[in-house]
Amino acid sequence: MIDIQLRLFGAFRKYELGESLLRFQIPAGSSVKDVKAVVAARLRERVPEFKEEQLLEDSALADESQVLGNHWVAARGCTLALLPPVCGG
Repeated sequence: MIDIQLRLFGAFRKYELGESLLRFQIPAGSSVKDVKAVVAARLRERVPEFKEEQLLEDSALADESQVLGNHWVAARGCTLALLPPVCGG
């Protein structure tokens, strides 16, 4: 199992519920999609009114140096950031 720490930004900041949300474990070889599935499950578990699955799906994950593509596979513990899409001009 790999230790992940997740930082929430933008629209997700309101869901910062303490360390149990921000820290979790995933199996080695997990993908971006797998990480998002764990985050969605944690949010639904802790925040019954969570209805932003599409926003979560549309959001990006980044590590300390880059936005992670769908090809990313977890190989070691790390800190990730959940970045919702933004708009503006």
